[in-house]
Amino acid sequence: MTKTALLLNDTSNAYHWGCFGTSTEIHNQLRERGYRVTSIGVAEVHGLKTPPRNSAQMSDPGFQRVFLADNPNLVPKLNDADIVIVNGEGTLHGLAQPAFNLLYLINLAKKAFNKPVYAINLSLYPSNADSADGDAEMLYAALLASVDRIVVRESRSHKIAKRLGLDAVLGFDCLPLYLKRMDVKSAAKTNGPIVFGGGLGLSPDSFAKIIHAISFEFGSHSLRYITGAPAHPALDDAPILEAALATTPKLEHFVALSFEHWFSAVNNAACVVSGRFHHSIAAAFLNTPVVTFQAGTPKVDALCDSLSLSEPMSWSQGGAVERAVQGVAQAISSDEPVISDSVRDARLQDSAENFKNL
Repeated sequence: MTKTALLLNDTSNAYHWGCFGTSTEIHNQLRERGYRVTSIGVAEVHGLKTPPRNSAQMSDPGFQRVFLADNPNLVPKLNDADIVIVNGEGTLHGLAQPAFNLLYLINLAKKAFNKPVYAINLSLYPSNADSADGDAEMLYAALLASVDRIVVRESRSHKIAKRLGLDAVLGFDCLPLYLKRMDVKSAAKTNGPIVFGGGLGLSPDSFAKIIHAISFEFGSHSLRYITGAPAHPALDDAPILEAALATTPKLEHFVALSFEHWFSAVNNAACVVSGRFHHSIAAAFLNTPVVTFQAGTPKVDALCDSLSLSEPMSWSQGGAVERAVQGVAQAISSDEPVISDSVRDARLQDSAENFKNL
């Protein structure tokens, strides 16, 4: 009999095409292992009716009855699943409602529905930082302790998981496996556009200043700000674009209409400047020079460590505009590979950790 895997927090239909590639690879890997795949998308996870509002509700049978009555579509999917696969990505950060919702669903699948639960492809920041937050970490530790397997996608999350007493495995994001599956080859970068992509580590005005300075210094290159998603696009791009176009009218808003359209734009760029996890991974694996800046958590710092890239920019340290211009200049003038073959192979092996024992 065919087994059913429920993919929880599926991002194949949200945010941007890097998320699509990551979740699509999870679908592919599960099907190749003989599973029928059902899913609960990230938009549904974020938009739960009667969501948990405090830690007490996480284990309250009365709240559980109300919650399941108000979210009846969850019940047949959880009942029918032989295994629940949680695509963590960047949801388990802090105690905002999306994190609360996903933690509750993980606990529900394990404790109320008695399902094997594998949490994979995740960054883990209970306090949104490397530093400890007692209350947040206690909650995360309690709710994740019973998960059958946890695979984090970067080293700082691995250290935090160990601090929480979780038996986590260090893996990597699934996007490189999908790029390999698509057999994407690195393109020539000669005088290609400089491509920008969002991220939560810079305010819109700060990002606009960086784009304007790069426009002034590298006038021979066209400039693109890349967006696009199957649905539910990332919300942080619109204010960045508005601020950037006000000061740099030559900036092109490039809307990627498919995964192929997205990776082609990254692949043909002279340089990518971004705080997005997946934009930076795609650039590195396509040998496109990349200048990164910090995200809302240290996950991009950890990504740069994993790929042996220069550390990301931080606006709070001062001189970010100058360092961005210098970073682009160094990136487009270098003939060195963005990442070495040994790093590429090691991270692909780490990506495969997500699917062991399934």
